[in-house]
Amino acid sequence: MIESDKTKGFEILEKKSHTKELKSQLKTIRERFSKDEKKENENDYKEYLYLHHLIWLIMAEEKYKKLSYSNLQDFENGTGILRVLRNNIAHPVKSLVIDLTDLNNLDIGMNKLYEYKERIDSYHETNTKRTSGNNMRS
Repeated sequence: MIESDKTKGFEILEKKSHTKELKSQLKTIRERFSKDEKKENENDYKEYLYLHHLIWLIMAEEKYKKLSYSNLQDFENGTGILRVLRNNIAHPVKSLVIDLTDLNNLDIGMNKLYEYKERIDSYHETNTKRTSGNNMRS
């Protein structure tokens, strides 16, 4: 889905990395990627990125439109729920569910995750049909 090559992708991410922490994080990613690249490991720079980096690239390329979001704000609102869910799972400092509000928030996050999966699957299905249709005409 993300079409930026590593040079353009890292350029976009550099511009979005405003804090010392984000700059350091991106530097570490680049170093790990470069180290693996020198070893001639087959890799894609996107595999080294964090969720927020991928979201930034989707926003920069305006791919959210291909995921059927009418505007950037809708996409950002939806991804906010995913970021919270991801952070709570990856860095647990408390139980995910303490009360009914937590349970409801977890349910909302999981539903949003399924929604994104369906949108991405639909995007890939559409592009696969379009690509195979073009190949038949050639």
